[in-house]
Amino acid sequence: MKKCLSAVVAVCLVVLLAVPAMALDTKFSGQYRVRGFHNSNQTLNDNDASDSWLDMRFRLQTDFMVSDHLTVTARFDALDNKRFGNSDLGDSGGRDRDNIDFDRAYMTIKTEMGTFMAGRMQGGTWGTLFNDTEGERDRLRWHNSFGDLTLYTIYEKNSEGDGNNPVRGIQGNEVNDEDFDIYYLGAAYKMENISAGLLYGYVNDKRGVIYSDKYHLFIPFVIGQFGPFGFQGELRYNGLGERDHDVLEDQDFDQLAFNVEGTFTMDMFQFELGYVHVGGQGNEPTDGKFKGYGGAIGDDWQKAWILTNSEDDGIAENLGGVGNLSTTGSGAGGPLPIYGANLYYGGLTVMPMEKLDVKFMATYARTNNSFNNVDSAYGVEYDMFLNYKIFDNLTYSFIAAYLDAGAFWRDVADGPDRDNLEDNFHLFNQLSLRF
Repeated sequence: MKKCLSAVVAVCLVVLLAVPAMALDTKFSGQYRVRGFHNSNQTLNDNDASDSWLDMRFRLQTDFMVSDHLTVTARFDALDNKRFGNSDLGDSGGRDRDNIDFDRAYMTIKTEMGTFMAGRMQGGTWGTLFNDTEGERDRLRWHNSFGDLTLYTIYEKNSEGDGNNPVRGIQGNEVNDEDFDIYYLGAAYKMENISAGLLYGYVNDKRGVIYSDKYHLFIPFVIGQFGPFGFQGELRYNGLGERDHDVLEDQDFDQLAFNVEGTFTMDMFQFELGYVHVGGQGNEPTDGKFKGYGGAIGDDWQKAWILTNSEDDGIAENLGGVGNLSTTGSGAGGPLPIYGANLYYGGLTVMPMEKLDVKFMATYARTNNSFNNVDSAYGVEYDMFLNYKIFDNLTYSFIAAYLDAGAFWRDVADGPDRDNLEDNFHLFNQLSLRF
């Protein structure tokens, strides 16, 4: 770690000394946050103890503007999710991440033919927050605007398998093209009251030991506001391709998820109603179709804090003993790819003053498929979200959430103590300073 820090300091000194000669403009931005969590019962079991802690993160992004056309951007996190009172800052694999973690570095080249970007940059976002899981992606990207229309092309390398396998990547056992690539084409059109777009992608995933995935994805969205009425919707369909098995029967991709939402604003009040559908695999594993998709709700949506948040990884990965409906939870073996989900939600936001807003939400969630004597009810969740801007750059956020757990959690992780199903109560606080 000392060698790493020394190298970072040396690079910074070199850049600072070179600034006068290069006439380099530098822009800094970032955030420091402190968060508090209280989780009453993540396994929904009456024998589970409560859990409370504080954590922190410092984030710094630096834009080196070489000229009006050339920029290099770098971003790192320090003390990422470091818990108060925990001195372990190594690669522990738990909630405390690396002490210093450089997660983004890319160049931006502006030309008359559009803007080109190359490197490790933001990815996993498109349209509305539904289906979004913001993270770092290794990309080559081009975009250009033609009036109200913006076009995108993106090549994304998610995994490079050639020669990197520590077992097979030795002489005589070299791996061959075990990569995970996605090729995107996108278009977004923005007018005064409405914006819409379509993202198309071709997915070529060869990481599987006994299978490979090749399919197409389509993500249209629309967002509109006409007077007090607002609406938005987004759909994701993965299809026109297959999971090619070496030993089992091939499966055609047929994955569907969508979200529709409407709002009405009146003075300091805003009402919203919405619906989410996520298809699950169900009890038809031999029908020749691959329907279960674990990433459809996304980690960024978070309208139902307990059922869909990924900030508390204990909840995300272990709610009810199986994980919640977020992408993180489903990716950890949660219920979403198998059982799917239907969420019905309504909310009221009150804005009594310019710097304060309070939202009250209620969400009823059930599975899309019910089988193996597993009840379909995920339960009913009640949430309160509060945001108060103390100063222009300093915001306090508070969330209180209560899950009236449905019988699904009793049945899906059946055991001798599952009859004593308990509800979950969750508190979250955050103080965020942006600069």
